[in-house]
Amino acid sequence: MKSLILLPVFLCVALAFGIGQPPTQHPMRFTNGNQADGKVLEKRDIQFDTDATILSVGRNKRSAAWRINLWDYGDWMYNGVIQVGNPPVSIMVLIDTGSGGTWVNGAGCQPSCRDQPFYDPKKSSTARNNSKGWYQAYGGGYVNGYEVRDTITIGGVGQPNIPIENFTVGVITNTTFGGSTYAGILGLEISDWNPIQEAIRRGYFNNPIISIFFRRFPNSRNATGGSITFGQVETDYCKPVIGWYPITSWRWQLGVSKIAVGSWSNTTTVSALLDTGTTFIYGPTNQVEQIQAQFKNKTYYDGNLWVVPCNNFTGPTLDFTIGGHVYSVQAPNYLIDRYGNGVECMLGIGKADYGSQFQWVLGTPFLRQFCTSYNYQTQQIGLAESYWYL
Repeated sequence: MKSLILLPVFLCVALAFGIGQPPTQHPMRFTNGNQADGKVLEKRDIQFDTDATILSVGRNKRSAAWRINLWDYGDWMYNGVIQVGNPPVSIMVLIDTGSGGTWVNGAGCQPSCRDQPFYDPKKSSTARNNSKGWYQAYGGGYVNGYEVRDTITIGGVGQPNIPIENFTVGVITNTTFGGSTYAGILGLEISDWNPIQEAIRRGYFNNPIISIFFRRFPNSRNATGGSITFGQVETDYCKPVIGWYPITSWRWQLGVSKIAVGSWSNTTTVSALLDTGTTFIYGPTNQVEQIQAQFKNKTYYDGNLWVVPCNNFTGPTLDFTIGGHVYSVQAPNYLIDRYGNGVECMLGIGKADYGSQFQWVLGTPFLRQFCTSYNYQTQQIGLAESYWYL
């Protein structure tokens, strides 16, 4: 989740639940059976389950590959769960490759987080106060609090999980984020503050890889709509990896040699951040205005984004050339149903000028079209088509 691009309304959090079986034995269930957005699922007869799944166990019986499900809130956000402390408190968090650091709401958090789940280190037998402050700013506001070292467990109660003892977490006492159902962020950026990296260092995963899969569920409010796989590349919901690409900085950024939409194109290589915590795709003002002009059936402009009719919408693909391969995002994945009623949709391409570090942010529209795998050791990103890209 990057500064200047993500408003609080775009964020929310949901739970992943108990132990399941491998997909070949225990198919994952969608709420609407084999239908997804009115289309019969193709390629694989696999559906979502609300359970986590152990995929394999390492030789030392400690390392493993496993996945937990993520919940989709109307294609605006995808979220999972962590536990903090002992006894553990389950906290709903945003899964965010665009930021580092993990924080959760603390006891007494206010004003806007007072009615949300919280973690109280005074009630945890394993908590150690660092006596340091915690502050993190985002586009939609900020969080402020203090540091605590405690056990963070990735995964929910009763499901496969990995406890990471004595890890630093931010405990938030004040935030400007209001009206959200998320109560924390799990930052997956390359950082010493990332608990996944610490789990990799401790040998908990078969491979130093996480793999993220999102799908469309435009009218959902808390539907299972994705997964995060730890320790291996996701293969049940994603096709084979097309290519592995080196990142262009310490963040999950890739070089994009060409961007083309309709009759417009840019052939100057730019750097793009892959960000699971951002609802839209963002780019420089002068380029995005030309891209938005390629769409003929816009109805009105709302702040930074155009509104278009959801029904009978036709638009060009968004083509990003990475490593010589063209990755095309199709219209159903860059439209976001504004109110969940199938009438008004946001055209998910907005303007944001970031400066020299990176120029574009590829948020969930790109990540619904393509599965992404992140190798923390080689610092590469693998891209693959999703079996449910539409």
